Amino acid sequence: SGLGVDEGWMMVDETFTTKFTSTFLPATLLITADPGKLDHLIAPLQKALGISPNDRFLSAITVTTVPQAIADREDEPVIAGVRIGLVSGAVLSTLLCILALVLATAAAAAARGRTAGILRTLGMPRRRLGILLAWELVPVAGVALAAGAVLGCLLPFVVTAAVDLRPFTGGSHRPVPVLDPALLGLVLGAFCLVVLISGAIAVAVGNRVNPSSTLKMGA
Repeated sequence: SGLGVDEGWMMVDETFTTKFTSTFLPATLLITADPGKLDHLIAPLQKALGISPNDRFLSAITVTTVPQAIADREDEPVIAGVRIGLVSGAVLSTLLCILALVLATAAAAAARGRTAGILRTLGMPRRRLGILLAWELVPVAGVALAAGAVLGCLLPFVVTAAVDLRPFTGGSHRPVPVLDPALLGLVLGAFCLVVLISGAIAVAVGNRVNPSSTLKMGA
């Protein structure tokens, strides 16, 4: 319905409502209509309700669409501040993860250079350095991607279950998290791209290392 979770609504046939329709006065009427034609439906609805254009109760009737209600809520300063804070936190955490990966790759350059120097002295071709680096980065990056994705998808459900966000949404039901596959794919793809770039830079730097000088420094 767009007005909350589906479990909060029930459809009842008119036959079973004859016991209270004579005394029940509805306060809200839900209509499915084309937003562009909604203005043309107001007059027929007023006629169906028995309200004349000059009726003094006409001013008490308000017509609100779901997009209009969402737009009005999003324009509130509190909602805008929370949204900016959450987006900024997500971007900052992503940048910190990328920075940690780059620094970890750079910090292991010395040990990697000594290992590569020994292996190249033993006859390993220079092009095999990429395999050595993949053996170092792929397991760590794979675990980080899997654990981070699972925890990141579970965190919104934990937060919405523990914290009542209805004052922010203005709804009568707790909001249900919705995962955006495109956004998740973009973040995970960016992380994989950083892994590949870091690996390529490490391979390029490792290929410039002289095995003899590396072994001499190690000795």
